[in-house]
Amino acid sequence: MNIPAVLGRDVDRGLPGWQLPAFCLLAALAMAVAALNSGTMLHGLVDADRLNVHLLLEIFAVVVSSLVVLVTWHSRTLEQAVSVRNLLIAGFTLTAGLDLAHALSYEGMPDLLTPNSMQKAIFFWLSGRFTASYSAVRLFHAAWRRSLTKS
Repeated sequence: MNIPAVLGRDVDRGLPGWQLPAFCLLAALAMAVAALNSGTMLHGLVDADRLNVHLLLEIFAVVVSSLVVLVTWHSRTLEQAVSVRNLLIAGFTLTAGLDLAHALSYEGMPDLLTPNSMQKAIFFWLSGRFTASYSAVRLFHAAWRRSLTKS
């Protein structure tokens, strides 16, 4: 199964040859600017502003994980293995929940069941990263096994 067929595009109609290199160049430029300015941009923030920026970025991560779940859920009609679909749904639902728990247990937020601490926030963050990584590795492994059985 190829990506254009999944997206509903004709296989013959690809992207123009200049779009991918241009996107990569713009992304590299944005990362370079962010890396050069990271110390000066965050240096002037007070703790309350830093907490707001952190919460905003974590909510963005929760939204992205939720969108992966929603797209996977609504692509049930596509020719896709049920185990892969269930893996994506379960893995990224858990990732979204752990990211939300991380955002809510960050020091400076109201207490979440127990007093918030940096250790508690790091635990939820590492758990979320492990879950997302494990889901991705299992997904690639399933795709690799599926490609071996087709050939």
